[in-house]
Amino acid sequence: MTIVADLQAGLANRIKNIISCLRIDPDVEVVWNSTLHSPSGLVGTKLNDYFSNLKECKNVDDKRVRSSWRFEVFPDELPKNFSTIDDKIEKLFGKKFKPIIPYGKTIDFEYERIPEEIKKSYIECFNKLKIEESILESVEKFSKSFDDDTISVHIRTWHDDGPRNEKLFDMNKVISLMEEYNGHNFFVSTDYYPAINHIKEKFGNDKIISYNHTNENIDCLIEMLLLSKNNVLIGSPISTFSEIAWWFSGCKSEVKIAWK
Repeated sequence: MTIVADLQAGLANRIKNIISCLRIDPDVEVVWNSTLHSPSGLVGTKLNDYFSNLKECKNVDDKRVRSSWRFEVFPDELPKNFSTIDDKIEKLFGKKFKPIIPYGKTIDFEYERIPEEIKKSYIECFNKLKIEESILESVEKFSKSFDDDTISVHIRTWHDDGPRNEKLFDMNKVISLMEEYNGHNFFVSTDYYPAINHIKEKFGNDKIISYNHTNENIDCLIEMLLLSKNNVLIGSPISTFSEIAWWFSGCKSEVKIAWK
């Protein structure tokens, strides 16, 4: 069976869909459509610009098409009512966030709570992605500015989405979590660059490391990979960007989410 990954969404969501397809069956093809749902649009970038070993789907006939940002979970893999995040999301946003699969049977945004066997299975799938060599070279070069005291921070402000900004973003909470690491420096990635200036005012320029974008499309993946390089990740609520950065760490980064 050939399974086709086809999801019109942002880069992190598309990665989740591709990885889920790889877990279902190794024979995966991908729809290249490059109109990604994101502030920058990422127009003109195809998924094989990031991952060179993905196969393009030219015809979906007689193939199974998967179009979901949710990680695939097989029957009876999780304990009853496992998921805690879905109840929290529903309280914030209502029923429109109800998952396709039944409540309690998802691993999305559950991080360290995910059972070890499922983590292992998904890490193997992530390892099947062949990241473009030029991207890996950029990550390797820039990560030399990190040391053992560097903390990764991903700040999703949702500045382009009023309801999510109101319910999910709290800069004071981000700062509070960063203050737990007195004496450390921070690699900060964000969807809204003025947030970095705010952080620099609080902690000082010498404590904050950020990546200067030259190609908005490719730099998104570079920043995900850079976030994965440190022992601690301060992430954003229900952000698949934070989530995929953690998976790229091999699930090794300690995660703290800046819930409002």
